[in-house]
Amino acid sequence: MRPSLFLASVAVVLVGIAGVVNGDCKLGDFDLSPIGTVQLSMEQDYQGASAMYTWVVNLCGPVSVPPNTATECKAKISGNVLPGYVTEYSTNNCQTSWGKLTGNSAGYNAASISLGQTDDSNHPLWTANIYLACGQTVTLTPVGNVNVTGANAAALNFDFHFTTSQVCNGVVPPPPGGPTGAEEPPACGGGCAFVIVVFVGAFVYVIVTVLFFYIQQGKRGLELIPHAEFWKDFASLIKEGVVFSVQKIRALICKSGPYAGEGSSYQQV
Repeated sequence: MRPSLFLASVAVVLVGIAGVVNGDCKLGDFDLSPIGTVQLSMEQDYQGASAMYTWVVNLCGPVSVPPNTATECKAKISGNVLPGYVTEYSTNNCQTSWGKLTGNSAGYNAASISLGQTDDSNHPLWTANIYLACGQTVTLTPVGNVNVTGANAAALNFDFHFTTSQVCNGVVPPPPGGPTGAEEPPACGGGCAFVIVVFVGAFVYVIVTVLFFYIQQGKRGLELIPHAEFWKDFASLIKEGVVFSVQKIRALICKSGPYAGEGSSYQQV
């Protein structure tokens, strides 16, 4: 059987979806009407080979306009136009069209539709199974390729998997690779809390001390700074600390270096 015929059966499967939907385009509690007409390019896998075809799908009514310059789908036997909710095309030719509902079901965040072809179609024994899962967008999004099985080419099964937000009655799952919305900011841990307490506490201490000096003791200018004497000497204290550290490091180097143990006999040049 030609790959194009397999794709045609895929189109038939989509037609079945429309058949499952009732007059107001609902399948159970799911409203499929916002999906509209969708043109999909999908590969069909059959007996280790794959081929690319185009499907035009409208879950709420027959597809009457073919994609690009392709000829409109007609039955291979009777020659009559085969309106289908799903039609399958090669580059310029119609392969098949399916529109006979044989079964459907709706569950939690999922739905399925089974389709068959009419008796005057080119493949009346082909069966299509369409599986819809909760997704991120309204438009049908294919999941994998069309999988075709069956030993008899006259009676094949076509499995289609799509996602759409129209079958979501729970929380919409995040897309692959990460969450959809803005990421939650990391929680403040123990170190973060310590830093906040220290800086906020120091700020409050300075403000309270300045107000106390100003109101209660009548101080003005630099006298309002808490521990003003300490801050005046702060630069010199830093300098002394650096000098002290350098001297200690030099002493350690001399004790462990090539002149270690020579004591006062070694002099720096």
